[in-house]
Amino acid sequence: MLYLLLAILSSSSIAMIFKVTEGRSYNRLAVTTFNYLSAFFIALIMIAVERPAIGPGGGSLAEVIVKGERLFSLTSSVVWGLSLGLVSGLFFFLSFIFYQKSVRESGASLSGAFGKLGILIPMILSLLVWKEYPE
Repeated sequence: MLYLLLAILSSSSIAMIFKVTEGRSYNRLAVTTFNYLSAFFIALIMIAVERPAIGPGGGSLAEVIVKGERLFSLTSSVVWGLSLGLVSGLFFFLSFIFYQKSVRESGASLSGAFGKLGILIPMILSLLVWKEYPE
C-alpha cells in the first residue's frame, strides 16, 4: 500500500512541478532533460550495484522474436532490453515534452484528467471487446 501511495503522489506531483516551472518561465526542455538524466544515473547506479550477468547461453534475438523458439541468452537479453529501452525512453521523453506543453496551455487538472483517460479507455475496451476480467 505504501508503494501505491508513493506512485500516486509521484504521478500527481509531475503536473504540479510542470505548472510551477512554466509559471517561473523555466526552459521546458531543460526541466525534462534533468528529470531523465537523474533517472538515467539512478538506473546506472542500480545496475552497477546489482551487476547483472552477461554471457553466452540460450537463444539469439532472432530465434526468440521471429521464430518464437527458446529463451533469450544473457547477452541477447541485455541487447533486447537496451534496444527496447532506448526506443521506449525516446517516446516517453517526447510524451513528457507534450505533457508540459499541455499543462502550460490547458492547466494541470485538465491535462492530468486526459492523461488518466489514456489508461481508463484501453482498460474498458479490454473488458468489453476481449472479455478480460480481473480475477
